[in-house]
Amino acid sequence: MSIAAGLDKAEIWEREGDKVLLTFNSPFASTLVEKEFKTIQKIIQGKLGWNILFSTKIKREQIVQDETVEEQVELVRSIFRGTII
Repeated sequence: MSIAAGLDKAEIWEREGDKVLLTFNSPFASTLVEKEFKTIQKIIQGKLGWNILFSTKIKREQIVQDETVEEQVELVRSIFRGTII
């Protein structure tokens, strides 16, 4: 479920040949997905037979003052499947 939550946070998906670039607003979500690249690739290879190479980037348009706080809030929100109000 954590992989799905991380992939859901990708703002932009760009595919060119066998490469997929995921763009995130949050470094937390990007790091989460990066840690699971091998698992994601293995699942896609096994189910669809595609050899996909993933990479990520973070949008720097939105500068976050304290990324540590954002990561902690995002972690709690994803665990409890909540919404930040």
